[in-house]
Amino acid sequence: MNQHILLSTEDPGVGGVAQYNHALLCKLAKLGYRVTCLQPFTVNDSVISQQKHLGIEHICLTQEVIQNLSQILATSGNQPDLIICSNTNPFANLNIKHIAIQLGIPYIIIEGLVEPHLAEQFSIYLEHLSHHYNKAKSVIAVSFENLNLLHQLFKLPKKLGEVIYYGRPPQYFTDCDLDLRKSLRQSLNIPSDAVVCFTAARIETRKGYQFQLEAIKRLINSTIWNNLYFIWIGAGIFEPQLEISLKEEVEQLGISNKVIFLGQRSDVSDWLNTADIFVFPSVLEGMPLCVMEAMAKGLPVIASAVSGIPEELGETGKLLTDPKVDPQATVSELVSTLEDWVVNYQLRYSIGQACKARAEEMFREERMLEQTMAVVEIALLPDGDYVSPGLKIIQPSQFFPNMIVGDPSTCKWPYLRSEIPHNWYVDQRQPSIGFLSRDEAHIVYNTALQFKGKRALEIGCWLGWSACHLALAGVELDVVDPLLERQDIHDSVRNSLQAAGIFDSVNLVAGYSPQKVDELAQQLQRKWSLIFIDGDHEAPGPLNDAIACEQLAEPDALILFHDLNSPDVAQGLDYFKQKGWNTMVYQTMQIMGVAWRGNVEPVQHQPDPKVNWNLPKHLQHYSVSGTSETPSVNEFQEILDVIRPYTLLSEARLYSLYSLAKQVCLENIPGNFVECGSYKGGAAALLAVIIQRYSLSSRLLYACDTFEGMPEPTEFDSCNGTPANLTGYGVGTLKAPIAEYLESICQRLNVQDIVVPVKGLFAETLPQYKSQIGSIAFLHADGDWYESTMDIFNNLYESIVPHGRIQIDDYGHWEGCKKAIHEFEHQKKARFNLHTIDYTGVWFEKLDTFKQRVPKIVVDGIFFQLYQTGIARVWKSLLEEWATNRFANHIVVLDRGGTAPKIFGVRYLDIVNYDYNNTEADKQMLQQICDDEGADLFISSYYTTPLTTRSVFMAYDMIPEVMGWNMDNPMWQVKHQGIQHASAYIAISEHTAHDLSNCFPEIPVESIAVAHCGVSSTFSPSKLEEVNVFKSKYGITKPYFILIGTGNGYKNSMLFFQAFSQLASSYGFDIICTGSGGILAPEFRDCTSGSNVYMLQLSDEELATAYSGALALVYPSKYEGFGMPIVEAMACGCPVITCPKASIPEVGGEAVIYVNDDDINGLANALCDVQKPSIRQALIEAGLVQAQNFSWSKMANIVSTALINASLLSLNLKEINLIVFPDWSQSEDVVGLELESVIKAIATYPDSQKTTLLINTSNISAEDAELLLSGITMNLLMEEDLDISEGLEISLVGSLADIQWQALLPRLNSRIILEHEDKAVLAELSLESLPACELESLINQLCVLQS
Repeated sequence: MNQHILLSTEDPGVGGVAQYNHALLCKLAKLGYRVTCLQPFTVNDSVISQQKHLGIEHICLTQEVIQNLSQILATSGNQPDLIICSNTNPFANLNIKHIAIQLGIPYIIIEGLVEPHLAEQFSIYLEHLSHHYNKAKSVIAVSFENLNLLHQLFKLPKKLGEVIYYGRPPQYFTDCDLDLRKSLRQSLNIPSDAVVCFTAARIETRKGYQFQLEAIKRLINSTIWNNLYFIWIGAGIFEPQLEISLKEEVEQLGISNKVIFLGQRSDVSDWLNTADIFVFPSVLEGMPLCVMEAMAKGLPVIASAVSGIPEELGETGKLLTDPKVDPQATVSELVSTLEDWVVNYQLRYSIGQACKARAEEMFREERMLEQTMAVVEIALLPDGDYVSPGLKIIQPSQFFPNMIVGDPSTCKWPYLRSEIPHNWYVDQRQPSIGFLSRDEAHIVYNTALQFKGKRALEIGCWLGWSACHLALAGVELDVVDPLLERQDIHDSVRNSLQAAGIFDSVNLVAGYSPQKVDELAQQLQRKWSLIFIDGDHEAPGPLNDAIACEQLAEPDALILFHDLNSPDVAQGLDYFKQKGWNTMVYQTMQIMGVAWRGNVEPVQHQPDPKVNWNLPKHLQHYSVSGTSETPSVNEFQEILDVIRPYTLLSEARLYSLYSLAKQVCLENIPGNFVECGSYKGGAAALLAVIIQRYSLSSRLLYACDTFEGMPEPTEFDSCNGTPANLTGYGVGTLKAPIAEYLESICQRLNVQDIVVPVKGLFAETLPQYKSQIGSIAFLHADGDWYESTMDIFNNLYESIVPHGRIQIDDYGHWEGCKKAIHEFEHQKKARFNLHTIDYTGVWFEKLDTFKQRVPKIVVDGIFFQLYQTGIARVWKSLLEEWATNRFANHIVVLDRGGTAPKIFGVRYLDIVNYDYNNTEADKQMLQQICDDEGADLFISSYYTTPLTTRSVFMAYDMIPEVMGWNMDNPMWQVKHQGIQHASAYIAISEHTAHDLSNCFPEIPVESIAVAHCGVSSTFSPSKLEEVNVFKSKYGITKPYFILIGTGNGYKNSMLFFQAFSQLASSYGFDIICTGSGGILAPEFRDCTSGSNVYMLQLSDEELATAYSGALALVYPSKYEGFGMPIVEAMACGCPVITCPKASIPEVGGEAVIYVNDDDINGLANALCDVQKPSIRQALIEAGLVQAQNFSWSKMANIVSTALINASLLSLNLKEINLIVFPDWSQSEDVVGLELESVIKAIATYPDSQKTTLLINTSNISAEDAELLLSGITMNLLMEEDLDISEGLEISLVGSLADIQWQALLPRLNSRIILEHEDKAVLAELSLESLPACELESLINQLCVLQS
């Protein structure tokens, strides 16, 4: 890459702009660009040395250089291909931009700091500035606040400008180095338990040090002063007198030991380790790096609400009043915040962690550089070229030395869109035939990137421009073109591909399609995943190509077309649409089309916004990529880019809104959408776009807000103990006039007809609008405060239809919001199954009225922390299935240290890692979680238990017990504790269930639910070419056997190696060992002379391919809990040789070859037999059939059923189970007499000890029901001398979920009909299949049941 980029800056190398420049310069140099930096004399020689080491050239902005700059840049060899104007203010680089325009050099502008007062001070230059902006390739601001200032004050046209946030390098994202913290503090005589406030910024008036000093003066006499220190890193480079005066004042106050000046330093990342709080009461900023650095380090930040700082902190940290508005308020808020934070470590820690999480998501340097390089690459395109944003750019023009911009008027083809102002490239030897435009070539390239390593076909390559883009993306390309018969054309294509270094991956075939395509497919036994049709443009050629390619495309395939402006060419795309493929067109110079099916997606493309596009009539029934009618691949990102300035919500919460709203629309859940708390309208606009694109019925979005700022909070409204009004988001903040924000974004997205603004306090507007709103399908509750949240739910909850979705944004951030939700739950006698979105957002689905009670099951995901082996696959698969069938509504997964796989629809709770040395404390923690969650049941992925909550034990194997391992191992002790604690048991095979019962005889084997493992769809037979690619990748040249694990214990691998060594032709085979790292043990290696043994760690996809190409899986295990490799191999069409031990016969059935676990000769014979065609084919066919017996969905259903059954254990069901549904609205006497008659009748029956009477109490509290039953029991004892405690079991049935009723009803024998029954409950339940009897016939019914 020899393109020359000049970065021009007026920054001398001391601030945030300088650090940005350094990162960008180094990135450009490492990418191979020639890089020059034009800047004033710099104060940082070490940075210059580092840049020069990378080959970066420097020009110092002396007076002489400034005077002769135009001549310098115009000199041959010096003229850059692109100028980057990195500005310290909007009026910087005026001269260089003027020169760039004169010389025709493209440039981009990066505004690092926007100071509003400069617009008035230099107003005479504003017209020049506007002209420069219009001529720029791109204008980048570092915050949305700065971008708005550029639009409002500096005449940046509204249509121009984008935001790329700064980012910081990895060293700032490390955890605190405690040793370094200790040593640095000792060097300054700061005690280890002191609280250090830290600031890193140049000492300037606008950085706000004077406000810190005023706060310090007030704090000197406070109780926290003795424990409080301040470290200030920075120097008065531009204001040396300020630094001197600050030091003098500190000296006069006698606090030089407490306020420490460290000067300008380059090791800020080290000194951040000393800090506890970051303080920055700045007056004016761009997007300060020091705040990002502190957040990345996990420090809680106190900073003024100016410039880009609110965008940095979001809902974390503490925002101080803008000191330009009220400096006294700034100081007072700083003092009070420090007084709160200094004494509260937990508060500091929680805020710091929230800051760190936000920095991780938004402010990494690699993200900043990636986004900036995308702008640079587009700016480097020749004038007249356009490439859609989001497409990765390459420039192979140098490989086509004869390529020039052509004159469209020379082309006689009638369908050339010569009116499109994009470069039409031709070969100067044949200037009347065009190439793909730059935009079209990048659609081809970015599409092909998705098929890297797979087979692609191109029909019609002309001189190789499109073939080059395909092959550069990494596909294995076959090219068919009759022009390749001409030697000059063939040589030209070959030379270009060789120059690009890709000729070896391209197969050039001379011939006409579709005949040559059919011939090639038969000859090579080939199908293609990606096909680009750009051949014969006259009918019926394109249609014939399409018909042939449709037959030769893989199940997961994508077809691209070029030149669809021709109706003849469009017949090809029409054919695919008629055959049921997904189709779409791209608005490009010549119009491209795409058809796809299976597990592939087309790239997203945005048409050039400067072009007034039209679609020919024959294509108007197609959706166009990048328009509002198109279900684009990156749809969410497309919407997010537009709404980002209009919302404070995190990307995670916005994506949740997007996903939930889309589900509601596609499921056609009736009702309108309501948002309470719309602010600037970004989230409302997002929801409206989803309604517009996906709703199957007409609906509106009601956007409710005061739009005049936050109302007064209550005493309940605080964040981490800090009252709301002290957080920077209190009363009066977040004002957003409708006309300025909500209307603006809705008009921009063309959804103004869907959104109904509702202005005012919720308590006043929601009752007024409730009837107009009607049924609600989706509620977005973003009310922040306690009273606001209560107003939302009290007014709207009853209007939400069953299966409607509710998202709450402030549950985790504002304590008042959380309090309101739980109070409302208590009020409704319900429990919402809250799914976590991020640290604050949650969502839940409203269930039917009677089904509101949701059984809660806590799942400890501990195994994900410990290992990533088969058990992890089991639980990941179960969670995925449960997310699909909605059983996930009943579970919360405990995520140990962030190790659990994140599956949408599954709720997670972050907890600490497990420690086998601290098991009792872990049990207490788990019990606390179960109590907090109201858990009915607990199940662990690996043996942990709470103290008292019922648990279910899942047995994977009993290897330690059967093999006689050391049971003093803490892991096995925990396992046995889990078995003894459990109330119910699940095993993954019949054999494991029997082993569990044999080891623990008190557990009847018939009580253990057996849930066989499943097999993923990933494990299926691979194509021959995929196997060949796999073998080529690892250098495998011989037929091979595959072995999972190479252990000498129960895995019994030695049996295989001994048998292998007996093969007369063993040297003719290779061996793949996977599932174990390292090198092959010497005793195994001795048995493999002449053969290669490949020790591979394979992904599931590679393992499936390895199975598909293997002679056999050899699995000589002596014991398995299940034997997952066996079913996975069978599913891939791989024969299996194994031993008939433990659970293996359950898995292998009659579809495998069995040998005894010590029979070397038997295994050697089996290794020979498996190669015989008749035996091999029979094993493959039988294995494929046997594998179909195992699925994750089946396992998930069995496990979920077992869990629900376990949740009913408290009912103490027996042989005979009867149920009554009293009408608790009747008087206590009426209900008591009816129940007493029933209880007396059953209790006096001779076999009452075999009976459980269930009494439905869903409409009465358990305490009241138990009190009534106590009276009945006492009455029967006193008056009838009948002690019912000795035989009959009586259980109260409270509010059960639908899934629990489904499990319970089949176990009920009869309903006893009462004179007064709860009709509402009976109407909710489907009891048609449950026999019912009157009390008078109860005894006869009992006799029938007993017989």
